[in-house]
Amino acid sequence: MPLPHKRPTRFKVVQRFGTAGGGMNKGIYIVKDETTEKKAVEKTFTKHDINTGNAKRELQYLRQLSGHPNITRFVDGYYDPRRGGAGVFMNYCELGPLDQLIIRQCKAGMRPIGEHYLWTWFIQLAGALSYCYNGPSGDPRARAEWNFIIHRDVKPANVLLTRPTEGPHRGMVIVNLADFGCAVSKREYQNGRANPARQSKYTDLYRPPESPYYNQTSDVWQVGVTMISLCHLKLQWHQAYNWRFHPAPGYSPQLNEMILRCMDDNYRTRITASVLKHALERSYGKIRNFLPPSPDLILPTGRR
Repeated sequence: MPLPHKRPTRFKVVQRFGTAGGGMNKGIYIVKDETTEKKAVEKTFTKHDINTGNAKRELQYLRQLSGHPNITRFVDGYYDPRRGGAGVFMNYCELGPLDQLIIRQCKAGMRPIGEHYLWTWFIQLAGALSYCYNGPSGDPRARAEWNFIIHRDVKPANVLLTRPTEGPHRGMVIVNLADFGCAVSKREYQNGRANPARQSKYTDLYRPPESPYYNQTSDVWQVGVTMISLCHLKLQWHQAYNWRFHPAPGYSPQLNEMILRCMDDNYRTRITASVLKHALERSYGKIRNFLPPSPDLILPTGRR
């Protein structure tokens, strides 16, 4: 179904949430859907990204991936290249991104994040990537018709926290993988749009060893980096002491092992997202009852 040309009038702006220049956006807003009374996030696109097709691709990716609980959910959108207007509405993740969580935990006296949270988010991110690559079945052998998507910008700022009020994750703090502005898809490979110029869009600090080249395990490497940042409470993850041997100091050997499997410098032997997800579930299942309870997270004011 094609997107409408006009911005849906049922969304009313509550506040400006972001500014232009921080990525592929002209502005980000918190809005309220007057038909449901629920908040959403509106991301508007620049004329440049409309003209180059980047806006249309991101809209398509979000619509395709909306079936997964750990990927930002497409709510609505509009696209009018002739008038230079385009935007997407997504579910509002009220607890903010992981980079802000790291900052809050640091300000609270370097308060470690509980290991149960780390395992849960690790599994959810691996599951989100597996969905991007393999589709709803999660089976790499059944993805022939699936337009696989490589994110290419997994980092703490692009992983959002939310606590659903309904569904199987009700009351849990879960992650949503967000911002597909740097993503490429199977169709782009096939039509030649996945060229070297687009391959250089990595955020420098999260650039995998194989850059400027990339494949699906490049995202897995970035998930490993995100986990190191969470374990060390360092956004400058490469400054974490001895991370190549102990990426998660103070945590279980099993968690350290899983992160190291993501950080293989050779993308050909690096673990895939689907294998990682199953390995994480097995490892966590064996030790979860022996881990200490996780302390409360330092959440945004009024969100505890």
